[in-house]
Amino acid sequence: MTAARYRRVHDWFTARPAALRALRAADRLTTAFVYVAYGLLLAALLWQSQVYGFGALLRAVLIPAAVFVAGSLLRSRLDRPRPVAVHGIPPLLKKEKRGESFPSRHVMAASVITTAFFHSLPMAGTALLLVTLCIMVIRVLGGVHFVKDVGAGFAFGLVLGEVLYALL
Repeated sequence: MTAARYRRVHDWFTARPAALRALRAADRLTTAFVYVAYGLLLAALLWQSQVYGFGALLRAVLIPAAVFVAGSLLRSRLDRPRPVAVHGIPPLLKKEKRGESFPSRHVMAASVITTAFFHSLPMAGTALLLVTLCIMVIRVLGGVHFVKDVGAGFAFGLVLGEVLYALL
């Protein structure tokens, strides 16, 4: 988004406190939903491991961890600025950092966790994909990421997750 669009979005939400509270709540709830769902997936895979072995559980732990570490190293190395640093418009979501915006770690983590779901519980993976898309929109509207940040986080998490699942 351009500075003018970020300003319009910022002004729209700040003029509507209930909408701003809803945006912030949606940010917290969607993120929490992904991590709670992931914990439940790991618990289910642990339960099933007594019958089917630990392979699926190990992949569901190691692949998201590897993608998260690789993505975190990449974003630290690139240290791309956030919208606040570029446009000077304060974010609507709480974020102190002015750098390390690319790729979005929230979206990257949600998308690789979605990949883990697709390999274990495809229907739940579809639901989690929708939640991940919501996170993408929320992070951009909240002014903490550019569209390219969330797009790269989504692609990085999904593609690298799928590549690792294919290899392991």
